Amino acid sequence: MNPRTTALLAGVLLVLGGLAFFLDQRNEESKAPSTDRLFPEATADAIDAIDLKKQGIETKMEKQNGTWIVLTEGGHPAEAKAVQDILADVDKLTNSELVSTNPANHEVYEVGETGVTVTFAKDGKDVGEFVVGKPGPDFNSCYIRPTDGDDVYRVPTYLRLKVDRGSRGWRNKSILDIPKDDIVFFSAAEGDTVNRFERSATGWRSTEPFQGNVVDHKVMDLVLDTLAKIVASGFADSIDVATAGLESTQKFLTIGTADGKSRVISIGNETPARQTYTRIEGDDQIYLVPLGLWNTVFRKAEEIALPDEEPTGEESR
Repeated sequence: MNPRTTALLAGVLLVLGGLAFFLDQRNEESKAPSTDRLFPEATADAIDAIDLKKQGIETKMEKQNGTWIVLTEGGHPAEAKAVQDILADVDKLTNSELVSTNPANHEVYEVGETGVTVTFAKDGKDVGEFVVGKPGPDFNSCYIRPTDGDDVYRVPTYLRLKVDRGSRGWRNKSILDIPKDDIVFFSAAEGDTVNRFERSATGWRSTEPFQGNVVDHKVMDLVLDTLAKIVASGFADSIDVATAGLESTQKFLTIGTADGKSRVISIGNETPARQTYTRIEGDDQIYLVPLGLWNTVFRKAEEIALPDEEPTGEESR
């Protein structure tokens, strides 16, 4: 075979090899499963109703005028963050990791009767329904099964923890939630005793009963952390204001913020379980707040304010 023929054959073989490789790659790509969202119509912005069912217990929530309401808990506002945590995971519900197609495995992954059935709706139409099962081996994932089939998928979020709150319920228990650094003054009044503290350019100081004393910044930081996020343990829906001791209470907490607003919280009677009936001005809801939380705030003035001008460590920011 002459050199020219050899070179020609080598060229043909090279072209054929490249074509075969190209076709093989195309074939492999066609076999690879595509990653698609399981519920394309269910987007965080579009969903306006969520229904949760677990072993006969149902929770219905609906978005009304921009606020999520728990219809099955007296139509009260829902804990906004709890709802948003669910909606934030909608885009993670994809078919990228199929783990089973066998209905016999439903209970293995807890996507049968022991799971939580979640239904998303938009404008009165269901746009996604699935069962949330147990967590994945890394506890950063969980198993879900769309209710219209037997396929079980592992998705990259621990959604079970977010849709199953147990006895905690879904109502908003937050009495106050403000940035700690926004607080510029607070006063704790109980009868004739008033302790007032204000933030100045050089730090926190007592203004009543002491005049200008600096504070123990460690104690003040603890108090401010408590004031910034006051969360109730429950609700007192079946008690009236007078019985709760809120009609003529002598115990008030006033918190001022940098925007010029003041929040006034009234603390009433104590329950046998060491909870206090509590209400914030502008909200008729009576909350139950552990007495220990108020003990952190209603301290003797000398426990926060120092008797001289020397702070312990740095002055409170």
